[in-house]
Amino acid sequence: MQSNTWLQNQLQNLYSGSKSPEYSAIYSKHRLDPADHEIRLICLYPGTGSAPIVCELNKISLDDRPPYEALSYAWGTNHSGQRILLDGHEICIGSNLWDALRYLRDRYDPRWLWVDALSIDQANLQERSHQVQQMGSIYRSATRVLAWLGEASDDSDLALHTMLALSTDIHFKQSDIFFAPRWNGHAWQMQVAKRFKAVKKLMNRPWWLRIWCVQEIALCKEADIVCGRTTLPWSVFRSFADSFKKHLVCCSRKDLQASLGSTHENTIHNMYKLIDNRTRAIEKRSLLWATRSFSNGLCSDERDKVYGLLALAEVEMNLRPDYTLPVSDVYQQTTRAIIESEQNLDIFLYSTFKKQGPGLPSWVPDWRKDLRGHGTLLKSTLEYNSCGYMKPNPRLILGRSVLAIGAYHIDEIVLLSTSQVLLKSVKSIEKLAEAFNACFLEWERIAGTHHRSPVSSSATQNTIWGPAKVPKQRSHHHNATNPDSTRSDFFQKWHKWVTKAGGYTPDEFRNKNTAQALEHLLPFVTTRIFFRTRSGFIGLGPLQTLAGDKVAILAGGRTPFILRLNNKLFFDRDRPHVLHWLIGYAYVEGIMHGEAVGGNVAGGKGWDGVYLS
Repeated sequence: MQSNTWLQNQLQNLYSGSKSPEYSAIYSKHRLDPADHEIRLICLYPGTGSAPIVCELNKISLDDRPPYEALSYAWGTNHSGQRILLDGHEICIGSNLWDALRYLRDRYDPRWLWVDALSIDQANLQERSHQVQQMGSIYRSATRVLAWLGEASDDSDLALHTMLALSTDIHFKQSDIFFAPRWNGHAWQMQVAKRFKAVKKLMNRPWWLRIWCVQEIALCKEADIVCGRTTLPWSVFRSFADSFKKHLVCCSRKDLQASLGSTHENTIHNMYKLIDNRTRAIEKRSLLWATRSFSNGLCSDERDKVYGLLALAEVEMNLRPDYTLPVSDVYQQTTRAIIESEQNLDIFLYSTFKKQGPGLPSWVPDWRKDLRGHGTLLKSTLEYNSCGYMKPNPRLILGRSVLAIGAYHIDEIVLLSTSQVLLKSVKSIEKLAEAFNACFLEWERIAGTHHRSPVSSSATQNTIWGPAKVPKQRSHHHNATNPDSTRSDFFQKWHKWVTKAGGYTPDEFRNKNTAQALEHLLPFVTTRIFFRTRSGFIGLGPLQTLAGDKVAILAGGRTPFILRLNNKLFFDRDRPHVLHWLIGYAYVEGIMHGEAVGGNVAGGKGWDGVYLS
């Protein structure tokens, strides 16, 4: 530790107006050797009140297991709002980081911290890439992670007190914070509303949306949440989330409805997911799951949508952070690495919704968008295995944004439905009934030309319901009807009503069981289009499907996919190849469980390769 004389000299430099040199000049004194797993720690010197913040850089090796705490915080948009002294030089840092250092410094003793904005030379892309690669080790090696939410405001102390009180498994009305003999029903509701609105404001702070904070919490040994002068262990937040979900949804449903209004269930769900997903991240250990679940996370560099979650991968992936690459190349490499790691093509489910930004090929998800809503699609495909035992064998031609992969070509699409249930156009139960009837009648007409099996057989039923299958889950409501249990009955009623009675009536739409079945089916009806192929296969594909598109099974794919000719030739290894766009996944009756690749279905073209652009 430096002497007090050193500290006094640094303060004198600040007061005398010493200006900051180039950042590289500061960090050049502490060059890092990647082979020795070196990082920089900052020594945060003691201080109180408005006294200047003084820090010193120190180079150490993780192999030596030094004691330090790692800071987790939101960078914010103001990156040069306040001044500190770093190694005797005045530098500017973000206001939120400045607040964190001011609150975290001790009155008497120095504090050893790892802080990304100060410990990494952010202007050195090579160093930044290597340090990000070590990020998992940095947070796993820290004695504690300090998650800084910001200064106390908006009743944050009340929110933290509420979370601590409700972190035990008790009924809310049994808690001291909600119980007082003098309170009537209205007073109790007001107290509940005040406390949970404070909790909601706390959970809306920027830290919860910063993508880096996910792995920083998930990987650490211990973590404390710090807001102003108040600190709570992360374990309290986790226990509160479990209790919150259990008791607010069941025990206090009516009281909460009266206190927080009609949106309370979304409020509960969102707060629970914010906490629960950060705990599940370490259990899942899947980059595919993480990049989808936290695709709404915020970061200043679009490459960090991937790199900020990379340490959560369970296995060593063929992917290294490289900030010299453009965003498109990073996303292409990530897609290829996830396919190789997961040994399937589930990643393609998130790259088929016309949300790609400029420069991204059709087979690459755009992680700059919010992909969380597509989790239902993955669940709906888990029971299928159209490719049989074929494993993916992707080959990325990076300079051309092309992915080569094995393909089994099935058939060409010749007929498509035109009616569609569009949620935006539905303004009444009568209109919903009318839209469903028109949609299903047209599907029935297209399936009527299907010569492989009778229309009224299970083929049409499976095609309509197949994409909507999801794994059964336990319901919190004991009287809830499982949609799968009504599937066959619903189909028979639909077939009878549509073909003989002219379709559903509004009253039948209001029937509880029918409404539940239709609610289950609605997301798939509104986002899929019914088609028939030249040789008679029927199925459901993406809305972007066109006549002339091809149905193919790709190596590693649970489902068939829709491909479209790009009309461009591509030369690979001195041979010309035709490029294809990936349009999306499809349900195709009769080939969902490996029948085509097993030789049980006539008409398949056999295994070949396809080049996706």
